Amino acid sequence: MTTCGFTIILLFLSLLLWADEGIDINEEDLFGESELIAEVGEEELASSLEDTLLTNEGVEIGGEYTFTVNPSWRWNRANIDYDESLDIKLETSLFFDARPDEDFRVFGKAKGAYPFTEDRVSVTELFSDFNLNDRVFFRGGKHLISLGVGYFFSPADIINPTPINPRDPEAEREGPISLKTNIPLGVHNFYLYEIVDDIDELAELSLAPRVELVLGNLEIGVGAFLKHEGPQAGMITLTTSSGDFDIFGEASLSFGAAKRFVRETDISPEHPLGLEVIDRDDDIFLSGTLGFKYSNQDDLGYFKITLIGQYMYYGYGYEDPDILKNNSQGVAFFLSRNELCLADLAFPGRHYVASSINWDSLFDSDFSIKLFWRGNLSDGSGQVIPTLSLKRSDELEFSLGVPVTYGEEGNEFTPSGSMLSVSFEVSFGSGSF
Repeated sequence: MTTCGFTIILLFLSLLLWADEGIDINEEDLFGESELIAEVGEEELASSLEDTLLTNEGVEIGGEYTFTVNPSWRWNRANIDYDESLDIKLETSLFFDARPDEDFRVFGKAKGAYPFTEDRVSVTELFSDFNLNDRVFFRGGKHLISLGVGYFFSPADIINPTPINPRDPEAEREGPISLKTNIPLGVHNFYLYEIVDDIDELAELSLAPRVELVLGNLEIGVGAFLKHEGPQAGMITLTTSSGDFDIFGEASLSFGAAKRFVRETDISPEHPLGLEVIDRDDDIFLSGTLGFKYSNQDDLGYFKITLIGQYMYYGYGYEDPDILKNNSQGVAFFLSRNELCLADLAFPGRHYVASSINWDSLFDSDFSIKLFWRGNLSDGSGQVIPTLSLKRSDELEFSLGVPVTYGEEGNEFTPSGSMLSVSFEVSFGSGSF
């Protein structure tokens, strides 16, 4: 473990001792003055609310069920090729939530999807929450680690094994096995994550400290990711609001990269294709993003609109992403020999955008419309998906989408050329329970 890592652990232990002695938290700083808080502050009522909200006699069990049938038809706009497919999605997740007392909670969730093979069934979350004298709060087990604030993209999200999917940014993702420690400092917070995924010795422990500062309606987060081996990284996040707008941004600075790169070189017996695969462990990579979310609803319920937009500069991308397109045979060769993996080829450009606009319950009806767009500004390719949905009941919903990809053949979103598709999806009995 690095010297910096030991320094953070010493700081962490000092905070624990300080917290155990007691930190005076001013409730007016946390919540402001409120007659309501004063009224419910009586001992008997407070105790009753605490018992009701933080404990239960049994174990809460629930989950989600999804069953959709999705036929689609695709046309290659260059040579008028046509094909069709049928996608059946059947999956469920089950969770349990046990809170035997206000100081201890255990939560677990498992997920399974058709076909129900071993790799399609997994435990997505399993952790416990506990605390030390209501001053220091712990979460230990498998859970998502939130270092970033981005919606479609998050350059600071470098710990979780499952990245954000821009097509479905709110989809459930898996996190690593770790211990999270949270010490509230007034309205501010200090966090320390100890990541123990795939390690055999204590020296291989990875650390991720993070401090969140609240200044008015501005929240600033500063953190780092320190590994025994591999890239070290630091990040900063900002969130604020103005009227109906939420604004967010983040930046990360990484010393080394957790991916491999393709580089052109002279043709030789060792490199007959004029390509080589390299690591860039000594390089520095800067990435950043800026985005917003706008939500508004009129009094009559005719306009329930949510607009989200985000731009990302991806420092790990190629300065000239055409290197992959112009050397597709060489890239395929390296993939076949496991010198590259698909994750190494993700986000080959440096400039990306994504946006969506949702109009739910169109004019207070059962119809909703959504327009999603994402694009690689470096190579000029992208995808636009307009969708019209009709929700007949909580258990029956129809959706019609017309995905369009654009750009030159061989680019990120158009490996086989521009495509026009029609997708019809029916959701039968999906929902939470």
